[in-house]
Amino acid sequence: MTGNEYYKSEDVLKPILIEGLLKVRDWFHKQDAPYLRSIFDQVGFKDKDETISAYYVKPTSITSNISYPTKVKDVLLDEIKAGTLNEIKTRYESLDENYLRLLTVNKLMFLLEKFGGTIPIEGNENISIFDTYKVRAAKAIIARNRKEFKHDPGNLIINLDLSGIQSFIYNITSQGALKNLRSRSFFIELLCNHAIDRCIDAFNLHDVNILMNGGGNIYILSSKPPGYNELLGSIDYNINSWLLEKFNGRLHITFSTVEASDENLKFDISSTLQEIAKAAFIKKNQKFQAIIQKGDLVFINETDPSPQHCEICFRDSVLPQPKGREDYEEPIRCSFCDRLVRLGNVIPEIRYVQISNEDSGHCLQIENSYYLLSKVHRYDLPCRWVIYDERIDFLNDLGTSAIPLFARTYVTTVDMLPKDIRQDIAEEKEELYTQLSATEDQEEKQWLKDEIDSLGDKNAAMLEHLAASSRGAKLIGALRMDADNMGKIISKGFRGQATLEKLSSFSRNLNYLFRLYLGSLNKDRTIARAIVKCCV
Repeated sequence: MTGNEYYKSEDVLKPILIEGLLKVRDWFHKQDAPYLRSIFDQVGFKDKDETISAYYVKPTSITSNISYPTKVKDVLLDEIKAGTLNEIKTRYESLDENYLRLLTVNKLMFLLEKFGGTIPIEGNENISIFDTYKVRAAKAIIARNRKEFKHDPGNLIINLDLSGIQSFIYNITSQGALKNLRSRSFFIELLCNHAIDRCIDAFNLHDVNILMNGGGNIYILSSKPPGYNELLGSIDYNINSWLLEKFNGRLHITFSTVEASDENLKFDISSTLQEIAKAAFIKKNQKFQAIIQKGDLVFINETDPSPQHCEICFRDSVLPQPKGREDYEEPIRCSFCDRLVRLGNVIPEIRYVQISNEDSGHCLQIENSYYLLSKVHRYDLPCRWVIYDERIDFLNDLGTSAIPLFARTYVTTVDMLPKDIRQDIAEEKEELYTQLSATEDQEEKQWLKDEIDSLGDKNAAMLEHLAASSRGAKLIGALRMDADNMGKIISKGFRGQATLEKLSSFSRNLNYLFRLYLGSLNKDRTIARAIVKCCV
């Protein structure tokens, strides 16, 4: 979205978000206020006996420490509420209205989610204040579009579904596996957000219009611009043409839409969700259709296969090896896979994803956009995402266009390894330094420097070092989790009525589980032992 569009959105959204935050403030000051029922208590495929006690959410702010819902509304919830209120008073000026008016929309959105996502809207213990006001804000953007941009009456639910994620992420080799896995996962995260931004810009929307974004499945609540099929078709063609060229068809985004009237979206949206699921299923079985219809899908390469190919993605285009070095042991990789492996060390430390006009060593390219992964904020470049963490000054990084990205990577760093393993690593570094001083080849020098840097104390530990640190057999265990029936839950798994607010809440809480809480789950030895027992 352009700068002017953001400022227009600020005028529309600010009053709504401030009203929501004042509701949050009132709830925390109110005695005997009701608590929020967990969204996971409201989904499933079996009818629930209403005599069974419901699960309630603890009124905490956003944190990486998992907070389990509880069946008991006792003094514990009151104590947690008092602690959160103290945070509001000491860090955010008690959410005073004059203080709120000085904040940008993105800062207001973050605070509303931070404190309003765990408490209910008055009169409905099933829906949070945050999801209520987020949906109101999304509808306000739609009303603005109808008036200012002459969009047609009615609404759209836009669905983006990224397929090929697992084969892309797990397409790794043993060398640099951990770095490759981490960077490929982060690339998928960026790709999804890039596709969302393309839709937001084209349809004059705002981030509040994103109802769901998780696991490669995205729902956006939109207005209806004239010729919206052609508008979305252009995004479909351009993104998937780029994906086809770069990944030989391994990744593909399906774009689907259904129309819905204002009345359809007021209460139960189950039929609308089922309709979009059917539309997405049909389009997923017609991959690259827009490219095929234009005759731009090449079925036969014009050149013969190369004798050398990337060891990861098997593309023919590989980086040249240093001249005159037949014994050079650097893996043969294409430029994309090589960059992903090299960025694997950087990703755990980045704070900002900024938009650059040109490529650099720390950029990831998607279409014609270069996303700079940065540890420090470069004020000469626009910032789109700030990696969420729990530092006190996090709010200051959110501006007109920058929003939080829940993609924190939890790693074991070199300095966290046992003393004997750190000693082995120190000896490895000494050997690499010896090789560095002995070589004149500039490309090998750079590779050796990268390897030395990767063994620094604050860098992620390599798999072989983690294996050597284990007690007993020097092996590594990998836990791979996959949530089943997500699509079924979204289309027909909400107990009672399915609403826009419930869809937003379900998506948000799933994101917390997979993007925030897994780090704390890994540290919980009781949970770890239970997971091991289940896996065995």
